[in-house]
Amino acid sequence: MRSTRLLLAVGLTVIGPGCTSRPREMTPEEKPRFMRQMVLSSVRVAREQPGRVAERSELYAQRLQEVKAQNLDDLGPVYDDLIKKYQELGEAARRSPGSAEVEKKLGELFELGKKLPT
Repeated sequence: MRSTRLLLAVGLTVIGPGCTSRPREMTPEEKPRFMRQMVLSSVRVAREQPGRVAERSELYAQRLQEVKAQNLDDLGPVYDDLIKKYQELGEAARRSPGSAEVEKKLGELFELGKKLPT
């Protein structure tokens, strides 16, 4: 019994430091891929939940601005276009959620998102 407790204590001491709850920092190469996934999934979610498009588009635009400010790659013009489209999408969704204009902006965002690397 005593040896089992000792073995368990040693095991936790050795394994424990390797298990952290802090997320791993993304590398510069991963960020454009992550942004692509974010944009494409945001379009999917916006089509599924049209009532929340306006508020979410603001959050996505802010996230893109943060990534662009880090200036880690040469995708600045694509990020600018995406930010502009998210702002236009938010305005269109406030005026008329679920309208043809919102659907058009979502299609434009989807096409821009596909310009980011996979």
